[in-house]
Amino acid sequence: MTPEDLAAHGVVAAAQLLDVAASPEDAVANAAKYVAWATSQVLEGA
Repeated sequence: MTPEDLAAHGVVAAAQLLDVAASPEDAVANAAKYVAWATSQVLEGA
């Protein structure tokens, strides 16, 4: 999806965990850690 597609559905911020996780497997195994990080980044406006 493009940012425009997301905006059309009311999404104002998004983060991709693979930008910070070492691998897809790491993202899945440590999802809580990465979702908490992404949430803080979005709320801080990073």
